[in-house]
Amino acid sequence: MKFYLPILLLLCSLQAAAQLNTELRSNLDFGVGVNDVWGYVSPDGTEYALMGLDTGIAIISLANPDAPELIGVTNGVKSVWRDIKTYGEYAYAVADQRNDGLVVIDLSDLPNGFSVNHVRDTVPGFNRPFLRAHNIFVDTARGLAFTAGGDRNINDGGMLIFDLNADPWHPPVVGMGPEIYSHDVYVQDGIMYGSELYRGELAIYDTRDLDNITELGRILTPYQFTHNAWTDATGFTLFTTDEVKNASVAAYDITDPADIQLLDEFRPLTSLNTETIPHNVHVIDDYLSISYYTDGLRVVDASDPTNLVEVANYDTWPGPDGGFNGNWGAYPFLPSGLTLLSDRSTGLYVIDVTYRRAARLRGIITDSLTGQPINAAGVEILADQLNATQTDPLGQFATGVATTGIYRVAVNAPGYRSDTVMVGLMSGSTMDLTIDLPSSSLSTSVPQPAEAAISMVLAPNPAPGAARLDYNLGNFQSGSLRIYTATGTLVSEQRLSRPVGNLDVADGYPSGVYILHLMGGGKALHTTRLVKL
Repeated sequence: MKFYLPILLLLCSLQAAAQLNTELRSNLDFGVGVNDVWGYVSPDGTEYALMGLDTGIAIISLANPDAPELIGVTNGVKSVWRDIKTYGEYAYAVADQRNDGLVVIDLSDLPNGFSVNHVRDTVPGFNRPFLRAHNIFVDTARGLAFTAGGDRNINDGGMLIFDLNADPWHPPVVGMGPEIYSHDVYVQDGIMYGSELYRGELAIYDTRDLDNITELGRILTPYQFTHNAWTDATGFTLFTTDEVKNASVAAYDITDPADIQLLDEFRPLTSLNTETIPHNVHVIDDYLSISYYTDGLRVVDASDPTNLVEVANYDTWPGPDGGFNGNWGAYPFLPSGLTLLSDRSTGLYVIDVTYRRAARLRGIITDSLTGQPINAAGVEILADQLNATQTDPLGQFATGVATTGIYRVAVNAPGYRSDTVMVGLMSGSTMDLTIDLPSSSLSTSVPQPAEAAISMVLAPNPAPGAARLDYNLGNFQSGSLRIYTATGTLVSEQRLSRPVGNLDVADGYPSGVYILHLMGGGKALHTTRLVKL
């Protein structure tokens, strides 16, 4: 067994996959079917849940999140699909069955009560009233509401745009998107992202001029049933869901909308190939808050969108995987940090999520004789959390876990001898690892060259000032010294041009704990810890 210990840390165990880094605060069952959920914060700071029911919209006070209080339910048509967003002291909702119109809810008198208005005006250019839509999004920066998935006889089901500033109680239609049915819509900085479900495409439009909405680019999503999309805060990375069995949540680089690049795809490994279906993805502080029907909430660290790693989860559905039971929506944006979940059968769940950056591992697996990359090699961090992956045709892999620690990593490939190495992984950091696998045809009796002693000694330690480091790189003729803070931030990297030597380190560093990595051949050879007084 080889040992690569880039971080001197204790191994921490993970919780069971069904509830990782989450805690249930409360559950409120409404006795009827539910659909989507959104949140609202009143001027006095009280948080509320807005829950779509089959019969209307429930308004729930979260003044005590451990005991939610139902304020009331709007009168609405019976509909399996409802979607809700907020702007100022109003909520705006749509239903995708019958004739609710644009539902406007005045929340300014909460918790005493609320008022409801159904806007069913005739849409300009069409001799038909607005009666239904599948989804709604509010661009709060401009005060515009975008409805999606509407009546095919109005703009062919394409987006309608309502001006909430003109009249928040009775907003008029002031624009329209392309005549293309879009199941969902998201808008940031005037750029509109349409999930064109039946085309299987994500389309990007510039809506900064409502009289001249132009297409910027589009891409087929992996399972070609594009359900929803959301970007990160920069607007350069976008995430999509496809609402079909075994589908992935996909990450894209949209820096150039005319040349969209797929970066990574995420699937919950605990239910892989069991026909689980992703529904919606939202982005908060580079975390993905994803609602899966029978898989519940999955929180994924997307700070590195090329290596999506699950870091938290909570499952509301105790039944079998597959189908449309369980978790419909997840709302993660309340100032308290609570996440609201809607389970189709059992109502509202109020969840505490502990957000932690993933401890990532990436690298290359190569043939020890030829140096050529090995395709489809299996790589697994041996942890309680599932994370197994395979290398691509370039021999590259990327994976990770939710918890800092020291782990064994198992590597195997057909025709090669398996190997196991030890790695230290830290939250918020990525460990790079290269592993050379010998062919299984090589005789194990062939003597291997002995490796010279590798060492690093610090004195004094703890150190009030500079510490003297004596090092030996073994068989490596040159290398480098990396110094990290205890939280994984790289402070410095210094090249070592001789295999044996000494140098003064950490002079002038603030008090604290530092991790020193002795590097050679692109690998961590030795690790030690320095305490600065």
